Amino acid sequence: MSKNLVIVESPAKAKTIEKYLGKDYTVKSSFGHIRDLPKKGLNIDIAQNFAPTYEINPDKKKIVSELRTAAKEHILHNYGPQYHQVRQYKTKNESAQE
Repeated sequence: MSKNLVIVESPAKAKTIEKYLGKDYTVKSSFGHIRDLPKKGLNIDIAQNFAPTYEINPDKKKIVSELRTAAKEHILHNYGPQYHQVRQYKTKNESAQE
């Protein structure tokens, strides 16, 4: 398994970029935009400095799942299971403190 994971929108770009980057990189494609603003509602949080609210396009859920799996495998392979557990622990504790 390679040391680095790069995600781009276009499958053609993924192939080209992978040639330039070499063996230390795996390049995956999202096959276009994977999220967008919901069609209904205001879709921004005024209290959070106008932060947008996104949703994953229904036809892209399988691709998002595959990309998440690739990212998790990359983390486990390069950093080991303890890194993933530490990140989860920190994330839970950080959100509990807010």
